[in-house]
Amino acid sequence: KDTEGKKKKKKKANLLIFLGIFDISCPETKNSILFQSAEEIMTYESNKNLTIEDMVLELHNLGVNVVVASGFTDLSLFFLEKYDMMILKIQSKFDLRRIALTTNAIVLSKLKKPTIEEIGKCDFISVRSFGSQKITLFQQDNSSCKIFTIIARASSTKILDYIEKLVHRSTSVFKTIVKDNRFLAGAGACEIELCRRLKSFSLKRYSGFKQLLIQKFADAFESLPKTLLENSGYDVFKILSALHVTHSLGYESEGIDLQNFSTINAKEKGIWDSFPCKYWGIRNSIDAVLTILTIDQILMAKKNNSES
Repeated sequence: KDTEGKKKKKKKANLLIFLGIFDISCPETKNSILFQSAEEIMTYESNKNLTIEDMVLELHNLGVNVVVASGFTDLSLFFLEKYDMMILKIQSKFDLRRIALTTNAIVLSKLKKPTIEEIGKCDFISVRSFGSQKITLFQQDNSSCKIFTIIARASSTKILDYIEKLVHRSTSVFKTIVKDNRFLAGAGACEIELCRRLKSFSLKRYSGFKQLLIQKFADAFESLPKTLLENSGYDVFKILSALHVTHSLGYESEGIDLQNFSTINAKEKGIWDSFPCKYWGIRNSIDAVLTILTIDQILMAKKNNSES
C-alpha cells in the first residue's frame, strides 16, 4: 500500500519497525488528570509534544529514515514529516515479519531508543503503481536476501488463479528439491523396475500364498505406466511387455515414449521423478490399504420399508 507521508522514495534506507502505534506508551489502567488552570493544560500539551519530538529527533540522529508501524497519531506524523522520514502504516503482522526478514530488522514492541542491531537496512524503498493499486517495494541489491515477492498481473481472475497455482506448484517443487535432491528415472521406468525386482524377490524367498501376495503387490506398480498408455490411446500390453523385456536385460532406466510409441531411456532424455514424492506416495498408499484391511466390521444403514 501507499505511504502515509509525502516521501515516496528512499535510497540506502535505515528501517525501524514497531509492532504497535507510534506514540508514547500509555498506562494499562484508566487514569484521569485534573487541571486547575489553563496554563497547566498548555504546559501538559507542550511537554507531550517535546517528548514525541525528542524521540523522533533521537531516531533521526541514529540514521533512521524509514519508520514502519501499525498506526500513527497526527502529532507523530507531523514530527516524522518534519525530519524527512518515510512513513509506512502496516497493520498485518505477517507483512511486518516479511519486511523484518527482508531488511534484517527486529520488530520492536514499544517506542524506545533502538540499538544498531534492531535497525534494518534496505537498498531502495519506493512506491509504484500497478494499474489502480499502489504498492511499496523493498529492493535489495545483494543476493543474500532470504525472501522475494512475485507480482502477477492478468486480464481476468481465471488467468490469475492459473498463475497462482503454477507459482505454488513451482515453489513446492523447488522446496522439495532443496530438502532432498535425489531423483529417479521417470516415464514409468521406476515403477516397472520395482515390479520386476519385487517379483524376483518373491520367487527367490517365498512360495505358495506369500509369493502370490508379493506378486500382486508388485503388479500394483504397473498402474502408473498403464494409466499413461491408456490416456494416450496406445496398445497397453504391447508397450508393457516391451518394457519388462528391456528391464530384464538390465536397462533399468527404460520408460515410455508417448510421442514415438516406443520405449525411451529416461536418464538420457532428462526425464526424472522426485525421490521424496515417490517414496511418500508409495508409503501413504500402503498405509491406506493397511487401514482398510484392518476393518473387521461394517455398519450399514437399514433400508426404509417404503423404498423396499
